[in-house]
Amino acid sequence: MTTLSTEWWRAMGLAAPIVNAPMGGVAGGALAAAVSRAGGLGMVGIGSAGCALVLDEQLGHLRELDRPFGIGLVDWVIASEPQLLTAAIAANPALLSVSFGEDFSWVRRAHDAGIAAATQVGDLRAAARAVEAGCDVVIARGAEGGGHGEPTVGTLPLLAAILDHLSVPVLAAGGVSSGRALAAVLAAGASGAWLGTAFCACTETLLSDKARRALLAAQDTDTVSTRVFDIAQRYPWPATFPERVLRNRFTDRWHGHEQELSAEPHAQQALAAAIAADDHRLAPINAGQGVAMLRTVRPAAEVIDQLCAEAAHLVLGAVITVAARAARRDLQIRAMAMLEAHDGGLGGSARERRSAERMWPAVVAIEQLAYRTLAACWAMERGGGGVSAPEGGLSLFGPSGVARFTTLLDELSTAIQTGSAPPRLDQLPPFGAAEITTVRDSLVREIY
Repeated sequence: MTTLSTEWWRAMGLAAPIVNAPMGGVAGGALAAAVSRAGGLGMVGIGSAGCALVLDEQLGHLRELDRPFGIGLVDWVIASEPQLLTAAIAANPALLSVSFGEDFSWVRRAHDAGIAAATQVGDLRAAARAVEAGCDVVIARGAEGGGHGEPTVGTLPLLAAILDHLSVPVLAAGGVSSGRALAAVLAAGASGAWLGTAFCACTETLLSDKARRALLAAQDTDTVSTRVFDIAQRYPWPATFPERVLRNRFTDRWHGHEQELSAEPHAQQALAAAIAADDHRLAPINAGQGVAMLRTVRPAAEVIDQLCAEAAHLVLGAVITVAARAARRDLQIRAMAMLEAHDGGLGGSARERRSAERMWPAVVAIEQLAYRTLAACWAMERGGGGVSAPEGGLSLFGPSGVARFTTLLDELSTAIQTGSAPPRLDQLPPFGAAEITTVRDSLVREIY
């Protein structure tokens, strides 16, 4: 059975498979510190208007941090201001991300300083180029994502393609704003999630209260991928990297009329005035298609706790249920083979029914044993101490666990044939929904 990919975020010293996207103008030092203290990897983002001075100011929030953090930069920005990259490397982050460009010369500088390198990609070819250039991690940034990015492939198809073809850790980005979405990308094989919109309404972001209210009011169809704000502000973003933002009067008027906008100084002046006045009827707010999942303004730690708890319920419940069903199928096959051997292959329906009725409590018991075993293995794998393994330290992961489980099946078969009670199973409670809920909830508490 395939387990979730936990190696990367464990190796990074994290307690949760979550990284906040380094959103320029949103993800400053306060948010990065909060995410890191909550067990994720906090990223400081320096965007289009960033500089080394701004980075140093935001890093002030991390001076006393005893947890790993990261820094995210933009390729064309560091090309115009090289000291920004120098300052980022000097800060000694655990992860340095530089995205939206073709120059990977920064990777060697990061590696020489002992810093892991990451970049955002929008298709498989870009991911392959990044890995060839030495990137340690790639971020599969799907078209659903907020902010800048190449809107060509959705998150799940992109994630699946990269995981199928490359062997580096892959973080999923785009549309991951709920525990259900987090569970989906982790179950697909992502090493973690790169979350932007999910954190945008947090108290620690650089956004204003007006911007947060606009995000909370947005619906799932209220975003658009556009270049109008970059054109109006004369930012030299490549045309292949539009930004996904909340729709407003400015996008309604100018999206699709970019050439006209570039020659319209009054519109550019109006936008600059709106940004200065924090007037989001015209000013931009980056947001992905998961924006409708935002419900309230709250600390980043609460977001991480809720996402992890919801994902754990879904993933663990699904995996354990599948394992229990597999155990039942295995036992049923063994039971039929045993019945045929016991009856000489000639048993009538009444006799088979009596044998099956005698066997069924043991079938239920062994299924429950498989369920409890897998639950305990998950708890132990994730570092939890509150769920004990069944008698004998059983494990369904590994040859010794499988051998022990097979031995118990053989003992059960013997007990049924001889009419004696199976000594290791007769005290197990019935398998049912209440037991699933109890074990699952205890796992969630211990794991997260």
